[in-house]
Amino acid sequence: WNLYDFVLVVTSWVAIALGAGSFASVLRLFRIFRMFRLMRTMKGLATLFRTLISSLPGMANVGALLVLIMFTYSVMGVELFGKVEWGDAIGPRANFTDFGYAFLTLFRVATGESWNALMYECQDLDNGSWVSIPFFLTYVIIVQFVLLNIVIAIIIDSFSTVYEEVRFLQKKVLLTLR
Repeated sequence: WNLYDFVLVVTSWVAIALGAGSFASVLRLFRIFRMFRLMRTMKGLATLFRTLISSLPGMANVGALLVLIMFTYSVMGVELFGKVEWGDAIGPRANFTDFGYAFLTLFRVATGESWNALMYECQDLDNGSWVSIPFFLTYVIIVQFVLLNIVIAIIIDSFSTVYEEVRFLQKKVLLTLR
């Protein structure tokens, strides 16, 4: 591992000397492989890494469902709020003028970033439209409260499964040593 670190440092210096600073930044990404060295000595880190790996299939399913929901709501948002005048919350970075901006806006809403201001500005008070309230409330409930809790449940379930496997292997090793 010392030789590995030495090669990374020397190639970074050479890249900087030759004026390829972006290549040196890419080389720094290879430092993450040091974590594999730590996993041999730190059993807790190894357990967390196995938990991450075992939860990936479930996370992919939830992620695909999240993208499907965001796609559906983006199409509805463009249709319903595509011509809303820009104000404080709706502007060049958060709007429903086309599908791409609608998708990014709904991603922002999924994080909880001032979604209520977007909801109020999407209301067309002159025409008495109330569509934005159920649109945003159902989206927030589905994405923030249901799907994100499912992600947490998947991680906890994977952790408990991996932890039980580790405990089983430790007991098996202890029984063979006796």
